[in-house]
Amino acid sequence: GGVGLIVTEASAVMLSGRSRSDAMCPYCDDIIPEYEKIAEGVHEYGTRLFVQLTHAGINVYKSFGYPVVGPSKIRSSNSQEFPHELRIDEIEEIIQAFGDAALRVKKGNLDGIELLASQGQLLTQFLSPLINQRTDSYGGSLDNRLRFLMEVIQAVRAKIGADFSLGVRICGDDFAEGGLSLEDSLEIAKRLEGTKHLDYLSVDGGLTTDIMGHCMSIAPMCVPLNYMVHLASNIRRVVDLPIVCVGRINDPLQAEKILSDGHADLIGMCRALICDPDFVVKAKQDRIDDIRKCIACNEGCIGRFSRGSSIACIQNPEAGRESEFADIKPVTNVKKVVVIGGGPAGMQAALTSAKRGHQVVLYEKNDALGGQLLIAAMAPLNSEFMDIARYLSIEVKKSCVEIRLVKGADVQS
Repeated sequence: GGVGLIVTEASAVMLSGRSRSDAMCPYCDDIIPEYEKIAEGVHEYGTRLFVQLTHAGINVYKSFGYPVVGPSKIRSSNSQEFPHELRIDEIEEIIQAFGDAALRVKKGNLDGIELLASQGQLLTQFLSPLINQRTDSYGGSLDNRLRFLMEVIQAVRAKIGADFSLGVRICGDDFAEGGLSLEDSLEIAKRLEGTKHLDYLSVDGGLTTDIMGHCMSIAPMCVPLNYMVHLASNIRRVVDLPIVCVGRINDPLQAEKILSDGHADLIGMCRALICDPDFVVKAKQDRIDDIRKCIACNEGCIGRFSRGSSIACIQNPEAGRESEFADIKPVTNVKKVVVIGGGPAGMQAALTSAKRGHQVVLYEKNDALGGQLLIAAMAPLNSEFMDIARYLSIEVKKSCVEIRLVKGADVQS
Protein backbone atom coordinates (compact mmCIF):
# COMPACT_ATOMS: atom_id res chain seq x y z
CA GLY A 1 0.00 0.00 0.00
CA GLY A 2 2.99 2.36 -0.15
CA VAL A 3 3.87 2.45 3.56
CA GLY A 4 7.57 3.10 4.18
CA LEU A 5 7.93 1.45 7.59
CA ILE A 6 5.82 -1.13 9.39
CA VAL A 7 6.13 -1.64 13.15
CA THR A 8 4.69 -4.93 14.36
CA GLU A 9 2.28 -5.37 17.23
CA ALA A 10 3.76 -5.24 20.72
CA SER A 11 5.77 -8.45 21.06
CA ALA A 12 6.48 -9.77 24.55
CA VAL A 13 10.10 -10.67 25.27
CA MET A 14 8.99 -13.43 27.66
CA LEU A 15 6.01 -15.78 27.66
CA SER A 16 5.14 -14.43 31.10
CA GLY A 17 5.03 -10.88 29.70
CA ARG A 18 2.13 -11.29 27.26
CA SER A 19 -1.12 -9.36 27.57
CA ARG A 20 -2.75 -11.71 25.04
CA SER A 21 -2.34 -15.47 24.74
CA ASP A 22 -1.90 -15.21 20.96
CA ALA A 23 0.60 -12.32 20.96
CA MET A 24 3.84 -12.53 19.00
CA CYS A 25 6.54 -13.55 21.45
CA PRO A 26 10.24 -13.69 20.43
CA TYR A 27 11.24 -15.50 23.61
CA CYS A 28 13.15 -18.28 21.81
CA ASP A 29 15.04 -18.89 18.57
CA ASP A 30 12.08 -20.70 16.97
CA ILE A 31 10.75 -17.34 15.84
CA ILE A 32 13.82 -16.47 13.74
CA PRO A 33 12.78 -18.42 10.60
CA GLU A 34 9.26 -16.99 10.92
CA TYR A 35 10.70 -13.47 11.06
CA GLU A 36 12.73 -14.28 7.94
CA LYS A 37 9.55 -15.20 6.06
CA ILE A 38 7.82 -11.96 7.10
CA ALA A 39 10.90 -9.89 6.25
CA GLU A 40 11.12 -11.41 2.77
CA GLY A 41 7.48 -10.63 2.05
CA VAL A 42 7.74 -7.03 3.27
CA HIS A 43 11.12 -6.25 1.70
CA GLU A 44 9.75 -7.23 -1.70
CA TYR A 45 7.90 -3.91 -1.69
CA GLY A 46 10.81 -1.76 -0.52
CA THR A 47 9.25 -1.38 2.92
CA ARG A 48 11.16 -1.70 6.19
CA LEU A 49 9.94 -3.75 9.14
CA PHE A 50 10.60 -3.09 12.84
CA VAL A 51 9.50 -5.20 15.81
CA GLN A 52 8.03 -3.49 18.86
CA LEU A 53 9.33 -5.18 22.01
CA THR A 54 7.53 -5.07 25.34
CA HIS A 55 6.62 -6.72 28.61
CA ALA A 56 3.04 -6.12 29.76
CA GLY A 57 3.78 -6.13 33.48
CA ILE A 58 0.61 -5.59 35.49
CA ASN A 59 -1.47 -5.90 32.31
CA VAL A 60 -0.76 -9.64 32.16
CA TYR A 61 -3.76 -11.81 33.00
CA LYS A 62 -3.23 -14.44 35.70
CA SER A 63 -5.34 -16.84 33.65
CA PHE A 64 -2.42 -17.17 31.23
CA GLY A 65 -0.68 -19.26 33.86
CA TYR A 66 2.08 -16.86 34.87
CA PRO A 67 2.40 -14.57 37.90
CA VAL A 68 1.45 -10.95 37.33
CA VAL A 69 4.42 -8.68 38.05
CA GLY A 70 5.01 -4.94 38.28
CA PRO A 71 7.20 -2.30 39.83
CA SER A 72 4.85 -2.09 42.85
CA LYS A 73 1.77 -3.79 44.24
CA ILE A 74 -0.59 -1.47 42.38
CA ARG A 75 -3.58 -3.13 40.75
CA SER A 76 -4.21 -2.53 37.05
CA SER A 77 -7.65 -1.14 36.18
CA ASN A 78 -7.22 -3.08 32.93
CA SER A 79 -6.50 -6.63 34.15
CA GLN A 80 -7.78 -6.04 37.71
CA GLU A 81 -4.84 -8.11 38.94
CA PHE A 82 -2.69 -7.39 41.99
CA PRO A 83 0.92 -7.88 40.89
CA HIS A 84 3.94 -9.31 42.61
CA GLU A 85 6.53 -6.55 43.14
CA LEU A 86 9.56 -7.39 41.04
CA ARG A 87 12.76 -8.27 42.84
CA ILE A 88 16.10 -6.95 41.58
CA ASP A 89 17.09 -10.35 40.19
CA GLU A 90 13.76 -10.54 38.32
CA ILE A 91 14.32 -7.08 36.85
CA GLU A 92 17.74 -8.20 35.65
CA GLU A 93 16.18 -11.29 34.07
CA ILE A 94 13.68 -9.14 32.14
CA ILE A 95 16.44 -6.79 30.97
CA GLN A 96 18.36 -9.82 29.67
CA ALA A 97 15.21 -11.03 27.91
CA PHE A 98 14.87 -7.70 26.07
CA GLY A 99 18.45 -8.03 24.81
CA ASP A 100 17.99 -11.65 23.73
CA ALA A 101 14.72 -10.90 21.93
CA ALA A 102 16.35 -7.96 20.13
CA LEU A 103 19.10 -10.20 18.84
CA ARG A 104 16.50 -12.65 17.48
CA VAL A 105 14.88 -9.77 15.59
CA LYS A 106 18.21 -8.91 14.00
CA LYS A 107 18.92 -12.56 13.12
CA GLY A 108 15.48 -12.70 11.52
CA ASN A 109 16.62 -10.17 8.87
CA LEU A 110 14.26 -7.46 10.07
CA ASP A 111 15.30 -3.82 10.06
CA GLY A 112 14.98 -2.43 13.56
CA ILE A 113 13.47 -2.45 17.01
CA GLU A 114 11.08 -0.15 18.83
CA LEU A 115 10.89 -0.43 22.61
CA LEU A 116 7.36 0.17 23.89
CA ALA A 117 7.75 2.53 26.83
CA SER A 118 4.17 3.80 26.68
CA GLN A 119 0.55 2.57 26.76
CA GLY A 120 0.88 1.26 30.29
CA GLN A 121 3.44 -1.46 29.52
CA LEU A 122 6.09 -2.47 32.05
CA LEU A 123 8.68 0.06 30.87
CA THR A 124 6.08 2.79 31.38
CA GLN A 125 4.93 1.36 34.68
CA PHE A 126 8.40 1.95 36.08
CA LEU A 127 8.39 5.51 34.69
CA SER A 128 4.96 6.51 35.97
CA PRO A 129 4.78 7.76 39.59
CA LEU A 130 1.18 6.58 39.58
CA ILE A 131 2.31 2.95 39.46
CA ASN A 132 5.93 2.94 40.59
CA GLN A 133 5.98 3.42 44.35
CA ARG A 134 9.24 1.61 45.00
CA THR A 135 11.75 2.94 47.52
CA ASP A 136 14.88 1.24 46.12
CA SER A 137 17.14 2.26 43.21
CA TYR A 138 14.27 1.71 40.72
CA GLY A 139 11.76 4.03 42.38
CA GLY A 140 11.29 7.53 43.74
CA SER A 141 13.25 10.10 41.75
CA LEU A 142 13.03 10.38 37.97
CA ASP A 143 16.58 9.05 37.71
CA ASN A 144 15.56 5.93 39.58
CA ARG A 145 12.26 5.43 37.73
CA LEU A 146 14.13 5.83 34.44
CA ARG A 147 16.81 3.32 35.40
CA PHE A 148 14.96 0.23 34.13
CA LEU A 149 14.39 1.70 30.66
CA MET A 150 17.97 2.95 30.46
CA GLU A 151 19.31 -0.50 31.32
CA VAL A 152 17.01 -2.12 28.75
CA ILE A 153 18.26 0.28 26.07
CA GLN A 154 21.86 -0.45 26.98
CA ALA A 155 21.27 -4.22 26.94
CA VAL A 156 19.51 -4.12 23.58
CA ARG A 157 22.14 -1.94 21.93
CA ALA A 158 24.89 -4.21 23.25
CA LYS A 159 23.19 -7.20 21.58
CA ILE A 160 22.31 -5.64 18.20
CA GLY A 161 25.39 -3.46 17.69
CA ALA A 162 25.61 0.06 16.36
CA ASP A 163 24.39 -0.72 12.82
CA PHE A 164 20.81 -1.72 13.67
CA SER A 165 17.97 0.78 14.13
CA LEU A 166 16.64 1.28 17.65
CA GLY A 167 13.86 3.61 18.74
CA VAL A 168 11.60 4.08 21.75
CA ARG A 169 7.91 4.85 21.81
CA ILE A 170 7.46 7.10 24.81
CA CYS A 171 4.38 8.45 26.52
CA GLY A 172 4.07 12.21 26.20
CA ASP A 173 1.32 12.36 28.83
CA ASP A 174 -0.37 9.62 30.87
CA PHE A 175 -3.66 11.57 30.78
CA ALA A 176 -4.15 10.20 34.29
CA GLU A 177 -4.13 12.08 37.57
CA GLY A 178 -0.85 11.45 39.36
CA GLY A 179 0.80 10.01 36.25
CA LEU A 180 3.45 11.31 33.87
CA SER A 181 2.91 14.85 32.57
CA LEU A 182 4.27 16.43 29.42
CA GLU A 183 6.88 18.22 31.54
CA ASP A 184 8.09 14.84 32.84
CA SER A 185 8.24 13.44 29.33
CA LEU A 186 10.28 16.36 28.02
CA GLU A 187 12.97 15.57 30.58
CA ILE A 188 12.73 11.85 29.84
CA ALA A 189 13.18 12.50 26.12
CA LYS A 190 16.29 14.58 26.72
CA ARG A 191 17.83 11.89 28.91
CA LEU A 192 17.03 9.18 26.38
CA GLU A 193 18.70 11.18 23.64
CA GLY A 194 21.71 11.55 25.92
CA THR A 195 22.34 7.79 25.82
CA LYS A 196 23.48 8.14 22.18
CA HIS A 197 21.94 4.71 21.61
CA LEU A 198 18.68 5.76 19.91
CA ASP A 199 17.78 6.58 16.31
CA TYR A 200 14.31 8.04 16.89
CA LEU A 201 11.47 8.60 19.36
CA SER A 202 7.82 7.80 18.69
CA VAL A 203 5.42 9.80 20.86
CA ASP A 204 1.96 8.84 22.00
CA GLY A 205 -0.11 9.29 25.16
CA GLY A 206 -2.38 7.53 27.61
CA LEU A 207 -1.85 5.00 30.37
CA THR A 208 -3.76 1.77 29.73
CA THR A 209 -3.64 0.75 33.39
CA ASP A 210 -5.89 3.76 34.19
CA ILE A 211 -9.49 4.02 32.96
CA MET A 212 -9.22 7.53 31.51
CA GLY A 213 -5.67 7.01 30.32
CA HIS A 214 -6.75 3.82 28.54
CA CYS A 215 -9.44 5.73 26.66
CA MET A 216 -6.92 8.33 25.52
CA SER A 217 -4.32 5.79 24.40
CA ILE A 218 -6.52 4.66 21.49
CA ALA A 219 -9.01 7.48 21.40
CA PRO A 220 -12.58 7.10 20.12
CA MET A 221 -14.26 9.55 17.76
CA CYS A 222 -15.35 11.85 20.59
CA VAL A 223 -11.67 12.85 20.95
CA PRO A 224 -10.54 15.42 18.32
CA LEU A 225 -8.32 14.54 15.38
CA ASN A 226 -4.59 15.27 15.88
CA TYR A 227 -5.08 15.12 19.64
CA MET A 228 -1.49 14.05 20.33
CA VAL A 229 0.32 16.40 17.93
CA HIS A 230 1.18 18.84 20.73
CA LEU A 231 3.00 16.06 22.58
CA ALA A 232 5.23 15.23 19.62
CA SER A 233 5.73 18.89 18.80
CA ASN A 234 6.89 19.82 22.28
CA ILE A 235 9.26 16.87 22.51
CA ARG A 236 10.68 17.65 19.07
CA ARG A 237 11.69 21.10 20.37
CA VAL A 238 13.97 19.66 23.06
CA VAL A 239 15.70 16.82 21.17
CA ASP A 240 17.41 16.40 17.80
CA LEU A 241 16.24 12.82 17.29
CA PRO A 242 13.62 12.23 14.56
CA ILE A 243 10.12 12.27 16.05
CA VAL A 244 7.17 10.11 15.00
CA CYS A 245 3.71 11.60 15.60
CA VAL A 246 0.60 9.43 16.04
CA GLY A 247 -2.98 9.76 17.27
CA ARG A 248 -6.14 10.02 15.15
CA ILE A 249 -4.35 11.06 11.96
CA ASN A 250 -6.64 9.80 9.20
CA ASP A 251 -6.13 12.19 6.28
CA PRO A 252 -3.00 12.76 4.12
CA LEU A 253 -3.51 16.52 4.01
CA GLN A 254 -3.72 16.55 7.78
CA ALA A 255 -0.55 14.43 7.99
CA GLU A 256 1.33 16.63 5.55
CA LYS A 257 0.46 19.76 7.50
CA ILE A 258 1.82 18.21 10.71
CA LEU A 259 5.11 17.64 8.91
CA SER A 260 5.25 20.98 7.10
CA ASP A 261 4.47 22.87 10.32
CA GLY A 262 7.46 21.22 11.96
CA HIS A 263 5.62 19.22 14.60
CA ALA A 264 7.18 15.88 13.65
CA ASP A 265 9.45 14.14 11.16
CA LEU A 266 7.37 11.03 10.51
CA ILE A 267 3.70 10.11 10.74
CA GLY A 268 2.55 6.86 12.34
CA MET A 269 -0.86 5.34 11.63
CA CYS A 270 -2.48 2.10 12.72
CA ARG A 271 -6.27 2.17 12.60
CA ALA A 272 -6.19 4.37 9.49
CA LEU A 273 -4.27 1.66 7.63
CA ILE A 274 -6.52 -1.12 8.86
CA CYS A 275 -9.43 0.85 7.45
CA ASP A 276 -7.66 1.55 4.13
CA PRO A 277 -4.42 -0.37 3.48
CA ASP A 278 -4.00 1.59 0.20
CA PHE A 279 -4.06 4.93 2.03
CA VAL A 280 -0.53 5.95 1.00
CA VAL A 281 -0.84 4.86 -2.63
CA LYS A 282 -4.07 6.82 -3.00
CA ALA A 283 -2.45 9.88 -1.42
CA LYS A 284 0.51 9.66 -3.82
CA GLN A 285 -1.90 9.47 -6.74
CA ASP A 286 -3.86 12.48 -5.44
CA ARG A 287 -6.96 10.31 -5.01
CA ILE A 288 -7.88 11.88 -1.67
CA ASP A 289 -11.62 11.27 -2.02
CA ASP A 290 -10.96 7.58 -2.62
CA ILE A 291 -9.44 7.13 0.84
CA ARG A 292 -11.66 5.27 3.29
CA LYS A 293 -11.10 7.26 6.49
CA CYS A 294 -10.98 5.66 9.91
CA ILE A 295 -13.70 7.18 12.11
CA ALA A 296 -12.28 5.86 15.41
CA CYS A 297 -15.39 3.86 16.22
CA ASN A 298 -13.08 1.27 17.87
CA GLU A 299 -15.55 -1.52 17.13
CA GLY A 300 -13.81 -3.90 14.74
CA CYS A 301 -10.23 -3.13 15.74
CA ILE A 302 -9.46 -2.41 19.40
CA GLY A 303 -12.91 -3.57 20.51
CA ARG A 304 -12.42 -7.06 19.07
CA PHE A 305 -8.76 -7.06 20.12
CA SER A 306 -9.74 -6.35 23.73
CA ARG A 307 -12.11 -9.32 23.67
CA GLY A 308 -9.36 -11.62 22.41
CA SER A 309 -10.76 -11.78 18.86
CA SER A 310 -9.03 -11.12 15.57
CA ILE A 311 -8.76 -7.60 14.17
CA ALA A 312 -11.48 -6.44 11.78
CA CYS A 313 -12.99 -3.13 10.62
CA ILE A 314 -16.62 -2.07 10.28
CA GLN A 315 -15.75 -0.28 7.02
CA ASN A 316 -13.27 -2.69 5.49
CA PRO A 317 -14.75 -6.19 5.15
CA GLU A 318 -11.38 -7.51 3.90
CA ALA A 319 -9.47 -6.56 7.08
CA GLY A 320 -8.09 -9.72 8.65
CA ARG A 321 -9.67 -11.85 5.91
CA GLU A 322 -7.64 -10.74 2.92
CA SER A 323 -7.00 -14.23 1.60
CA GLU A 324 -10.74 -14.84 1.57
CA PHE A 325 -12.14 -11.54 0.31
CA ALA A 326 -9.40 -9.44 -1.30
CA ASP A 327 -9.50 -11.18 -4.68
CA ILE A 328 -12.95 -10.45 -6.11
CA LYS A 329 -13.33 -12.84 -9.05
CA PRO A 330 -15.47 -11.86 -12.06
CA VAL A 331 -18.55 -13.98 -12.70
CA THR A 332 -19.11 -16.06 -15.80
CA ASN A 333 -22.89 -15.77 -15.57
CA VAL A 334 -23.85 -12.09 -15.48
CA LYS A 335 -27.13 -11.38 -13.70
CA LYS A 336 -29.23 -8.34 -12.93
CA VAL A 337 -28.91 -7.63 -9.23
CA VAL A 338 -31.38 -5.42 -7.38
CA VAL A 339 -30.23 -3.94 -4.07
CA ILE A 340 -32.92 -2.39 -1.90
CA GLY A 341 -31.71 0.34 0.45
CA GLY A 342 -28.82 2.78 0.09
CA GLY A 343 -27.38 2.41 3.58
CA PRO A 344 -23.82 1.19 4.15
CA ALA A 345 -24.74 -2.49 3.72
CA GLY A 346 -26.71 -1.79 0.56
CA MET A 347 -23.98 0.36 -0.99
CA GLN A 348 -21.29 -2.21 -0.18
CA ALA A 349 -23.42 -5.03 -1.59
CA ALA A 350 -23.98 -3.02 -4.76
CA LEU A 351 -20.27 -2.26 -5.12
CA THR A 352 -19.18 -5.86 -4.61
CA SER A 353 -21.79 -7.14 -7.06
CA ALA A 354 -20.71 -4.58 -9.66
CA LYS A 355 -17.03 -5.47 -9.21
CA ARG A 356 -17.92 -9.08 -9.95
CA GLY A 357 -19.50 -7.96 -13.21
CA HIS A 358 -23.21 -8.05 -12.48
CA GLN A 359 -25.67 -5.39 -13.69
CA VAL A 360 -26.69 -3.66 -10.48
CA VAL A 361 -29.62 -1.38 -9.67
CA LEU A 362 -29.69 0.31 -6.24
CA TYR A 363 -33.00 1.60 -4.91
CA GLU A 364 -33.17 4.19 -2.13
CA LYS A 365 -36.48 5.66 -1.02
CA ASN A 366 -34.86 8.85 0.33
CA ASP A 367 -33.15 11.59 -1.67
CA ALA A 368 -29.61 10.73 -0.50
CA LEU A 369 -27.49 7.65 0.06
CA GLY A 370 -26.36 6.84 3.59
CA GLY A 371 -29.29 5.25 5.36
CA GLN A 372 -29.11 5.30 9.14
CA LEU A 373 -25.58 6.71 9.01
CA LEU A 374 -27.20 10.07 8.30
CA ILE A 375 -29.09 9.77 11.58
CA ALA A 376 -26.12 8.48 13.57
CA ALA A 377 -23.98 11.39 12.40
CA MET A 378 -26.44 13.88 13.92
CA ALA A 379 -25.67 12.73 17.47
CA PRO A 380 -23.22 14.87 19.48
CA LEU A 381 -19.55 14.01 18.75
CA ASN A 382 -20.61 11.42 16.14
CA SER A 383 -20.31 13.50 12.98
CA GLU A 384 -17.56 11.26 11.57
CA PHE A 385 -20.14 8.62 10.71
CA MET A 386 -20.73 10.83 7.70
CA ASP A 387 -17.32 9.79 6.38
CA ILE A 388 -18.65 6.26 5.84
CA ALA A 389 -21.57 7.62 3.84
CA ARG A 390 -19.25 9.98 1.93
CA TYR A 391 -16.81 7.27 0.90
CA LEU A 392 -19.38 4.67 -0.12
CA SER A 393 -21.50 7.23 -1.98
CA ILE A 394 -18.48 8.33 -4.03
CA GLU A 395 -17.52 4.74 -4.82
CA VAL A 396 -21.05 3.79 -5.86
CA LYS A 397 -21.43 6.86 -8.07
CA LYS A 398 -18.10 6.10 -9.79
CA SER A 399 -19.11 2.51 -10.45
CA CYS A 400 -21.48 1.12 -13.04
CA VAL A 401 -24.26 0.80 -10.44
CA GLU A 402 -27.54 2.37 -11.54
CA ILE A 403 -28.79 4.51 -8.63
CA ARG A 404 -32.50 5.25 -8.24
CA LEU A 405 -33.12 7.79 -5.46
CA VAL A 406 -36.55 8.71 -4.08
CA LYS A 407 -37.64 5.36 -5.36
CA GLY A 408 -39.02 2.66 -3.12
CA ALA A 409 -38.72 -0.88 -4.40
CA ASP A 410 -41.59 -3.29 -4.89
CA VAL A 411 -42.28 -6.30 -7.08
CA GLN A 412 -43.26 -4.07 -10.02
CA SER A 413 -40.07 -1.95 -9.75
